[in-house]
Amino acid sequence: MRRLLGDDGALLLRDARLSLDPGLIWVDVWALDRVIAEFDEALRSSAAGKPAAALSALTDEALALYRGPFLPDESEQPNFLAQREQIRARLLRYLARAARSLEDAGRAEAAADCYLRLIDADPLYEAPYRNLMLSYQRCGELAEARAVYERLRTQLSAKAKSMPSAETQAVYAGLAGPAPEQPA
Repeated sequence: MRRLLGDDGALLLRDARLSLDPGLIWVDVWALDRVIAEFDEALRSSAAGKPAAALSALTDEALALYRGPFLPDESEQPNFLAQREQIRARLLRYLARAARSLEDAGRAEAAADCYLRLIDADPLYEAPYRNLMLSYQRCGELAEARAVYERLRTQLSAKAKSMPSAETQAVYAGLAGPAPEQPA
């Protein structure tokens, strides 16, 4: 293994456990963990009145690091499945927090972009669809909100052979009425 890695110091043996030296080996998951930790710090800083521009940059970096499911071809290995789900869940929680913080900061367009990226990361995860629909509704963009519902319905029908949840359908029903009048 050391020969394959090209450096005797790349592998560390401590307490009968073999691991990689983080100073010599790049691991996307470790980098994603670092980005999420930086995000937590930036979120605390933005709550203290500092600019939220760092949140967008960290979101871009996290999405660049996440290139899809961890070892997707190893579906038979329970350890891989658990790690894959843990990484995915961590990324989705992170992106949801980023989108909410952008909405709270009054940056609806940036929040919508974050919700869209969350949907791209996991097209069957309903919560970002609902949040995006509500965000579009608050902005008066009902046609966009309805299109988001249709995208979800299509994804669930094709890939999961199911329909959107009752909660999501209730949000959609709230969009069915006439569009609110725009101020003159």
